[in-house]
Amino acid sequence: VKMIGGLVDEVVQEIFPNAVVQIMGSYRRLKATCGDIDIHITHKSFVKKNPDQGLSRIVDMLWERGHILYHLTFLPGMETGSKVSDYMKSSRHIPKDAWKASKPVGYMTSKGSHGSSYMGVARSPKMEGKRRRIDIKLYPWRERIFA
Repeated sequence: VKMIGGLVDEVVQEIFPNAVVQIMGSYRRLKATCGDIDIHITHKSFVKKNPDQGLSRIVDMLWERGHILYHLTFLPGMETGSKVSDYMKSSRHIPKDAWKASKPVGYMTSKGSHGSSYMGVARSPKMEGKRRRIDIKLYPWRERIFA
């Protein structure tokens, strides 16, 4: 969990230097097990509103570097993971017909003054073939306490 959080932090810092990236959820609460990884991102410069497509840029870079394997949500502005060929690269064991038959559910939208949320599946940097569910949330600075 901590290693995946570090990979997300590395990408976030490249796009938004000095952003605050925190691992939340069961990991933060020191639970014995962790079903998914919840990552919360804020930045002092984004007081009332997130930058347009800010979270999409983060997710795209994570995908391009091979850290994200599957998108469970699609955000406006995302450029990766919308084609069958993208997913076939991630999982060669799933039949091509299965990918063609599946269609994205839709886009999660945000007005900009609210947080942006992404759900996906991340590749474990520690264990080959292991995948972890990941939720990444980008919130304006003034909403960080409530997020």
